[in-house]
Amino acid sequence: IVAGALNEIGGDVVGLVHVTGNAGVDGTSAIAAGAPDGKVLGMAVSTAMVAAKLLNRSARYDPLADFDWLALFGAYPNAMVVNDASPATSLRDWVDLAKGATAPLRYGTSGRGSAGHLAAGFLRKAEGLNLEHVPLAELETGYERLADGTLDLLFDGVPNALNMLSKSRFRIVGVTSAARVRALPASVAFGEVWPGQSFEIWIGMVAPKGLPVPVYSRISARLGVMCNDRKYSERFRQAGMRFLGLTGKPAREYIEADFIRTARLIAEYGLDADR
Repeated sequence: IVAGALNEIGGDVVGLVHVTGNAGVDGTSAIAAGAPDGKVLGMAVSTAMVAAKLLNRSARYDPLADFDWLALFGAYPNAMVVNDASPATSLRDWVDLAKGATAPLRYGTSGRGSAGHLAAGFLRKAEGLNLEHVPLAELETGYERLADGTLDLLFDGVPNALNMLSKSRFRIVGVTSAARVRALPASVAFGEVWPGQSFEIWIGMVAPKGLPVPVYSRISARLGVMCNDRKYSERFRQAGMRFLGLTGKPAREYIEADFIRTARLIAEYGLDADR
């Protein structure tokens, strides 16, 4: 969506590079190490920027000091994905199934402190579920493990999970947001079952620290046009996101507040998720 917008608005030719590994930390590290010339941009995701910094010593970048923040696009929950052979067809079904299980149910996430990990910690604490955490360096392997039965549940971001719905082996039983996602109207949200509970991921765009002012102004202006154009915000919503469209100081303030919020959630639910 963003690459297309930069091309349509400013005529930029944007190539996409997917750096996998370490739940986003490797890719984020590569952005931080790039040249601040406007040719290296990166998608910033809260799992790597906030949770990894709070919990993962291999995240050696400073999320606020080592990047020029350009925009914050949207937030989205995790989808709770199961094998299509599972008897659970809804969030409540899955919770009841987990309560009746004699052995721990294994759930996969993108790592400690991620939205899925903390959502599972909440389920353990609120519902007394017997769950075993399986952190995944790459979420794509989670679908393989659902298919072969070595995982019982996968927490995956809604945009990616939507892409997997065409595969009949998988089913989404719920989402970890306060309200239902427009792209998944039949999937019950956490907030409907447990009022006030929400575990989301945000996504934005950064560049290596030190962009020349004219370059920063040019890129941020184009992203500002994108954030204020309903055509692009609608594309984010269709992908399963809650559109934010923040640039400049408001984007940074949102991220600073998320550090505080995530630290509180880790303190409240992180230990329960790991037990």
